[in-house]
Amino acid sequence: MMRQISDARRQHALSLSERLEEIASARLKPFAELDDLDAQARVVLLERNTLHNLDAPTSDIPDELLAMIFEAHEDMPLSRGLEPHFGALVSHVSHRWREIALATPTLWSRVRFVVGKRKSWEQFHLYLSRSKLAPVDIYIDLRQMRLRRDLLQSIANHMGHCRRLCIENVETESLQRFLECTSHQPAPILAFLKIGAFLNIQSSNLAPYSFSGPLFASAAPRLRILHMNALELNTIQNPYLFAFKAVTCLRLGNMSISSLEAYSFF
Repeated sequence: MMRQISDARRQHALSLSERLEEIASARLKPFAELDDLDAQARVVLLERNTLHNLDAPTSDIPDELLAMIFEAHEDMPLSRGLEPHFGALVSHVSHRWREIALATPTLWSRVRFVVGKRKSWEQFHLYLSRSKLAPVDIYIDLRQMRLRRDLLQSIANHMGHCRRLCIENVETESLQRFLECTSHQPAPILAFLKIGAFLNIQSSNLAPYSFSGPLFASAAPRLRILHMNALELNTIQNPYLFAFKAVTCLRLGNMSISSLEAYSFF
């Protein structure tokens, strides 16, 4: 015998389902109202800030002069960098300052990538793109981690307008990849170069690597200052000498001299 379904219960269940839908819709209304209020607040805040900036002491300073002031920020060693980055700092003051900052490539010409630092890669890539063709100073601390392929490509893309380059704590495989990559890139304005390999204090010898060079395509005619740390002396002869012929300041640290021939050359 087929079970009879109560029409009354079915209608009541249907009405309860409709009521649940009404409650769910009602619960969404406050969120929609909050979103609307947030949108209104942003419009009002923008208008208020615009009026405030029109009366700011710097409002009468021409854009060109303000850009020059931005560019006169303190110059610090590459290894220390600027924290927070000065370009990022001034670009968050006002809409006008941001427009000026983004239109001033030299403000983004000092870029750092440190393994393990939050958002370091994103900022490195962003600031390099904002530097456009301005001379750039690049500092990289790999902390013995492998050199990322996209990071290596980014360095290669900007070697043509790199003024100072510092790469530290680089392990053997990454160092070889770095050298091979730079061998295809011209460095016409490079004036400062520092290469610091990761020194394994547990071993008296550095891990060997092979590189036939040359270090830079068309050499590095403006390279004056060279710092090299924890490299095997045998590896800095033929591949490097042509690129280093203009060097006037040389600093070698933790160098490995593994043969009498290398010692005589040194």
